[in-house]
Amino acid sequence: KEGIEKIRRDEPDVILLDIQMPEMDGFEVCKIIKSDEKIRHIPIILITASQSSSQDRANGLKLGADAFISKPIDEVELIAQIKVALRIKKSEDLLRNEKNILEDKVREKTEHLRKSYDKLMVLFDGIINTLVAVVEARDPYTAGHQQNVNKLAVAIANELNLKGKVVESIHIASILHDIGKIYIPTEILSKPGMLTDIEFEMLAEEMDNDTSRESMDTVFNRLYTKYPK
Repeated sequence: KEGIEKIRRDEPDVILLDIQMPEMDGFEVCKIIKSDEKIRHIPIILITASQSSSQDRANGLKLGADAFISKPIDEVELIAQIKVALRIKKSEDLLRNEKNILEDKVREKTEHLRKSYDKLMVLFDGIINTLVAVVEARDPYTAGHQQNVNKLAVAIANELNLKGKVVESIHIASILHDIGKIYIPTEILSKPGMLTDIEFEMLAEEMDNDTSRESMDTVFNRLYTKYPK
């Protein structure tokens, strides 16, 4: 246990681990090390007795051991095994560092995009409020109607337990449902009496105007891009 704590504290480059130890055997120690996120990347070379079985080696590999060396230890073989383990660790450290750098960049870009999105949404909401104000200014008789329809529509959506994006779409659509009034002459909108045949014809021509329809289609296409069905 003291050795495991020392490994956690010092984080050596390679661990030489004897399978036969008094308190806990090398397999158990190997399992603990390879289960610890902080030190699991450190290569482990298990030291086995000369009469160790292939089953022992299989168990060690299953627990995460990187190499084996048998007693009596051959110095040349030990040095070669350590060099291989160091090369592996160096490559893994490099990959881990690159992964951490990439994750940091992704987090940074994500935060930047989120802030940009929030700014665009503030601008978008400002445009919507401006459009609503223009419609109400052109038709004071129904002032407040759009907000009332909006509140009612959103309340119904919430009562139906619709999802957030759907409720947001309903909010936008309901508050802009009278936006077509922008293309209707003020004289017609504010006229207290019935419309004449000429005024009806003017109204029909205006609503059938390709430019008007194209402009409105552009607005709503952008709405549905932002708020998909």
